[in-house]
Amino acid sequence: MKRNFLALARSAGRIADSKKADNVVLINIQKVTSEADYAVIASAGSSLQVNSIRQTIMQDFNDKDGLLPLYSDGRQSAYWSVLDYGGMVIHIMSPQARAFYNLDKIYSDGRKLKF
Repeated sequence: MKRNFLALARSAGRIADSKKADNVVLINIQKVTSEADYAVIASAGSSLQVNSIRQTIMQDFNDKDGLLPLYSDGRQSAYWSVLDYGGMVIHIMSPQARAFYNLDKIYSDGRKLKF
């Protein structure tokens, strides 16, 4: 079954925004990397917020589409959680981790999209 990763990435962005994440961006990274077609990056101010956003996205995707991440990491981290769905990767990060790893710059050749 072919997944519409753009629609899923937009949904992830809206979920992060609804959970009061800061600076949520959706980037088409097809020309930047082969790891995925889309990246969603969101900042969260606390470990509780990081985990809440992560859990809500996972639950929503599983309930609506039966979709589980191919890889996830950071469940116990207060700073960064990543969900990899193949065609889309979602990064939920503390502002400090986001500044340090600077994924926005790494993906700067990608095209920002509205979610």
